[in-house]
Amino acid sequence: MVARTILAASKNALKNSGTQTEVVLLHIGQPWTDFYAKEFLLQRSLSYYNLPGFAKCLIPSQILTNSRISDCISEYGKVPSIEQQIQKLSENLETSLSTLVPEFGPFKVSQIFKFGQKNLDEKFDEIKKKNRPNRFIFLPLYPHFYGAESGQLLTEIAENIRKSSISSVENSSNREIQKSRIEQNSDYSYDVSAIHRWAEHPILAEYWASKIREEASKLDGIVFAVPRKFGYDPQSFDRAVWSTCDRVSSQLLSNSLPYRIGYYNSWDSWNRPIFGIRSSAQKSVRQQRNAFGEQARIGIVPITEVLQTFDTLTILPKLVEELAPKTHLFHPDPSHPRLAQGLSELLKSHLLGRPNRQLEIVANQSIFWRKNDEALRIFYQ
Repeated sequence: MVARTILAASKNALKNSGTQTEVVLLHIGQPWTDFYAKEFLLQRSLSYYNLPGFAKCLIPSQILTNSRISDCISEYGKVPSIEQQIQKLSENLETSLSTLVPEFGPFKVSQIFKFGQKNLDEKFDEIKKKNRPNRFIFLPLYPHFYGAESGQLLTEIAENIRKSSISSVENSSNREIQKSRIEQNSDYSYDVSAIHRWAEHPILAEYWASKIREEASKLDGIVFAVPRKFGYDPQSFDRAVWSTCDRVSSQLLSNSLPYRIGYYNSWDSWNRPIFGIRSSAQKSVRQQRNAFGEQARIGIVPITEVLQTFDTLTILPKLVEELAPKTHLFHPDPSHPRLAQGLSELLKSHLLGRPNRQLEIVANQSIFWRKNDEALRIFYQ
């Protein structure tokens, strides 16, 4: 305890002259061959549906290797990879942050994937050794929080931090400060925080509204396409997405279009029928045409995406083919200047405000966060 207190008191003296703030963009990733897809989908099935580890042997092989997955991988080579997309976004974000909040710089923006050429632990350890920043901010590239995506990524990062470092101690009260970390057997210390969701920030609504405005005069209605979620409190995810759809609609102003919400099975979920209170994307398009005529021009917006993924490259285009003609699919553009600008504003608010209070509130309400509270509390205590 005494050693930790002494190290914490010496923290300012130990700061390096390089990177001050490192923003780490987190993403699950995508497989690049059929061989990797099988293990990828096996692990995703366990987390996506919140299944115990022994359920591996019960998952049918046709779910892990099928023509749907093969089509996704074959189309993948036609656009920049997800790694290249995020690298371009990282470069734009570094430039924007350096202009917007230079007092917190120099900035470095890096990327970590759960399934990548290096696993999450290896990549994070590499970043710590190479850049030794004063502060880490972890930002999942999923605007809407979902346990099997943002939640899983943040949990694994938190576990890595807890195992490789110890919390510092406040001199006056002898209280442990979880978010202020000291690497074990090292003179290196750093602070950590996370932005676990950002759909409520104006960035997402403005980003999609700006793209819809460009085509609004050619459309009679829109359908917001939403991937169906299971396992970790999908109702909270749905409510957050519905709010985003409302905000996008209000942003359109004079270009406002009638909209519906339609669900689809994402590339990494099981291809199951969609029924009940949630309409499929196909059904929602047909409902729009029933209301406005068979020749109605309908735009499909992948409202939860900001990157080109298998869903926007293969799954949704095939859906559009079924509904053609007069169906237009909007594609996300991670190099869009509005995205980097909006994320910079989000990070500015995080740096200038009280970034951990929201996480503390959510931790007391979310089933996922309560389940993983011991690891995740480092982001808000």
